[in-house]
Amino acid sequence: MPPEDVYALIAPSVAFIESAAGSGSGVLVEGEYVVTNYHVVWPDEAVRVIFPDGTELQDVPLVGWDPMSDLAVLGPVEVSARPVRLEDGESTSIGSQLFLIGYPAEVDRFPEPSITSGVLSNVREWERAGITYLQTDSAIARGQSGGVLVNASGQVVGISGFTFSEANYALVASAADISPIVEKLVEGESAFGLGQRRLPQGLGSRSFDLELRKPWDTREFVFEAAEGSVIEIEIEGEGDGMFRVSSPFEHILEVDDWQFGVERATVGLWTGGVHFLQVELATGGEPSRFRITSSVRLKPLNDPDDGRAITVGDTIAASLDHPGDRDWYSVDLREGHTVRVSADSLNVDTLMYVFSYNDIAGDDDSGGGLSGLNPEIVYRAPHTGEYFIVIKEGGKDSNGGYFLSVDISP
Repeated sequence: MPPEDVYALIAPSVAFIESAAGSGSGVLVEGEYVVTNYHVVWPDEAVRVIFPDGTELQDVPLVGWDPMSDLAVLGPVEVSARPVRLEDGESTSIGSQLFLIGYPAEVDRFPEPSITSGVLSNVREWERAGITYLQTDSAIARGQSGGVLVNASGQVVGISGFTFSEANYALVASAADISPIVEKLVEGESAFGLGQRRLPQGLGSRSFDLELRKPWDTREFVFEAAEGSVIEIEIEGEGDGMFRVSSPFEHILEVDDWQFGVERATVGLWTGGVHFLQVELATGGEPSRFRITSSVRLKPLNDPDDGRAITVGDTIAASLDHPGDRDWYSVDLREGHTVRVSADSLNVDTLMYVFSYNDIAGDDDSGGGLSGLNPEIVYRAPHTGEYFIVIKEGGKDSNGGYFLSVDISP
């Protein structure tokens, strides 16, 4: 097909999505669901969706999201647009013409989708997740996430979400590989065993009692407030505690006076909506009980990764659930055993530590991986006992899924 025919066939089914995170793209598929990226809609439970014919849908509900593959499903919706099929394009020859259709760098309230043209530059594999990525030199910009990659026959062969290298090539998840993930999300299931990972709902409370037992232990809360709000937070306990406040987009405030007793702060919020509060022990702090009080209602955020046990030879799926999140695991090692500990992710830059109480090793990007940002540590246990692995975000404020592996190493 010539480009104008490809556009006329597919563009009516490509939606503009507006959320707290900004704007992005999505595509209508079978069942009247809209497929987009996790990072486009997170942390919203409902978003604004616009189709090219001018149909505006407010508060389209989230069906489910997957932070590992960076996919989300919205709907179902009632629109006149025709659902598209997600086709298998993995046999496409290098050099074949491809088109990206979406809403890059869009500022209009009722925009039309854009189309850019390029070729298939390369095919890359995220083996651990079982996802093929089609790399193309089609022009891409922020807002294209969740848009579609279309071949010259007018078939949708991928969902765009990432860029690759300094050249800013589009890295597009193969439609054949994401189709079963979409189906699981529609059915309320998790493709990689991560569970729903939805933010807590309900009213919450203005005070909580909690106990922190380890230096890397945290308790996390979610609260909602309007833009320009000024809130007050206080923690009091026997030990030396600290707390952090962040939005979905950036770190706002860290409070630690390096003393026992009360830590308090008044925080002004630049943005409205969901925010996060993390409470933890200050560096070198002893296990302690704390009471936290706030001028806004707090909802406890359960992190199923914290405190999980992993055994040598295992790989588990996990997720940094919000910017600033920190996951920790325990593993039993024998003296003299050497293990390779690694974290594999595409959409989050992970930083990793392995340690006992008197020995520590850390790494950022030695493991390479598809994005070049995977940490890997080869660690020889100095004694027999329990060791700990801590995973945190190591670059810009972001969140997403990762695989954690512990294997015997020569």
